[in-house]
Amino acid sequence: LNFVSANTGIAIVMPSATIPAGQTSATITVTGLAAGATTITGTGPGLTAGTLTVNVIALPTISAFTPASLDVTQGATGTLTLTISPVQPIATVVTLTNSDPAKLSAPASVTVPAGSATETVSVQGIQEGTAVLAASLNGSQVSVLVQVLPPVVRVGDLQPAAADVSVGASV
Repeated sequence: LNFVSANTGIAIVMPSATIPAGQTSATITVTGLAAGATTITGTGPGLTAGTLTVNVIALPTISAFTPASLDVTQGATGTLTLTISPVQPIATVVTLTNSDPAKLSAPASVTVPAGSATETVSVQGIQEGTAVLAASLNGSQVSVLVQVLPPVVRVGDLQPAAADVSVGASV
């Protein structure tokens, strides 16, 4: 069997294959080179030509990681949004690297669902300070600066709820 790609700038195919004796098919290798579509045609003596449309999808990269900086209170959770481009037909795993796990809790990766461009990333402030969370995918990298703020101190209910104080006296 002989094979040819209609556009070798998009995809190439192995030039020939042999169907082993007693078999009815052979495996061929098609290699995507650039985003786009092309047709692979197979021919052989005494056989009807067959075609296969190949869609080569561009590798995704990170197009945004927002907001560029985030303040989160110690013990609280904050949310970031990761965006990839182009949208992929399969789930895409993005690696996350945390510069200071003692200050910030963050997942090691996040999965952008098939057919989606975005996914949220939840982080939690552990200890007061600064950490950088970097997202990496196919050679692209975007970072977010996360500032972990001290916990908010709140005054609870004062007891007693009311008090009478004479001039010059203390309660």
